[in-house]
Amino acid sequence: MGRRPVGWTATMVVIFLADILVWSDRTNFSVAAAVWRRQLHWTPAVLGALFSAFSLGYLVLQPLGGWMSDRLGTRRTLAAACGGWSVSVLLVPWAPSALWLTGFLRTLLGLFEAPFFPAATAAVARAVPERHRRGRYSGLINSGASLGPALGTILAALIAKNLGVVWIFLLFGGAGVLLAGGWWLYAARRADPAPGDSAGTSEALERADEPAASLGRILALPSIGALLLAYFSVPYCLMLFSTWLPVYFTRYRHFSLVQAGILSALPFLAACFGSIGAGLFSDCLARRGWTWDGLHRKLPVFLGAVTYIGAILVAAVIPAASWAAAMIVAANLGLSFITGQYWTIVSDITARQAGTVSGWMNFCGGLGALAAPLTTGYLVAATGSFTLPFRVAAAVMAGGTLLLILLVRVRPLGRLLATGGG
Repeated sequence: MGRRPVGWTATMVVIFLADILVWSDRTNFSVAAAVWRRQLHWTPAVLGALFSAFSLGYLVLQPLGGWMSDRLGTRRTLAAACGGWSVSVLLVPWAPSALWLTGFLRTLLGLFEAPFFPAATAAVARAVPERHRRGRYSGLINSGASLGPALGTILAALIAKNLGVVWIFLLFGGAGVLLAGGWWLYAARRADPAPGDSAGTSEALERADEPAASLGRILALPSIGALLLAYFSVPYCLMLFSTWLPVYFTRYRHFSLVQAGILSALPFLAACFGSIGAGLFSDCLARRGWTWDGLHRKLPVFLGAVTYIGAILVAAVIPAASWAAAMIVAANLGLSFITGQYWTIVSDITARQAGTVSGWMNFCGGLGALAAPLTTGYLVAATGSFTLPFRVAAAVMAGGTLLLILLVRVRPLGRLLATGGG
């Protein structure tokens, strides 16, 4: 008799909490950097390089991280990833005076965070066989990705003001170590998440009979290739906000550090509710049968992209700081409609290899996440404003959205293989 699977509710709670920490640990450094920039005389180019060091580690391990989540399973991957990135956060206070060490620890943070989202996607793909239910879980997971930057910036600003910058990393890193240890104590003697009462439905049986295919054959499918390339746009736009907003608000909009922390958090608080709403909206469309060519996933992406592009273009030129902040909130709300749909599309296409495919998708996203802080740093240094970086982000989002809508066919992997992916 096989081992009892971990409970689905417990799994989602741990993934949600870990997701908050993932993004908190990515963004709390930007609050510390706003302080260290003045103390250590870091230039915008140096800031951009340090922000992008995380993305370098994240990028390098994505393909392997996706493979690990399929081979090792959700339980082991979540515990190892959360424990590893939390230890790297705990070490940051010993680094800022040495740029190479700061960059190394940021890279290490990216390396350990890399397997997390593929593992979460694989858990949803295997435990939730119904297409009209997967969107809500991806939305919940990505709401954690929105709540994390909000809590990361607000709490980091308050901690820095009242306790000192060092305590940002001690408290956040310690919370991650406790979460990883608690999860492993619960999950070590259990099996990975599995379908419950829905295991015998026709959709579940089709997903269970998904044909095996080599990685090369899957990546050669035009729909998969277009999906990977389109996703470049999402982390590009996310990392622009999650790394540069505190500096943008303090230096270029002249808010205090605490005000900047709160203003930097507002876009992500709005996105928290947007992610859940987009997931429920997507599932509602699926339940009504609006699934032709992935319409139930693509429509939220289109609506979110239109909102993001319009809002960030206004923020780029509007003189009033308060209105610029409002437009950034609206832009991030648009992003929240987009992000979860990409991960749900992966789980719609494949159940057995969702971790591997999402790992490669996140590899392309990692290129965007790597490019955004560096590009923004050099453009800000060259122009003295955020007008051009915001316009570039709008163009990147437009290109990725067109790729997804026009070229990606949202169909089960067996059907894509049978038709050549077109």
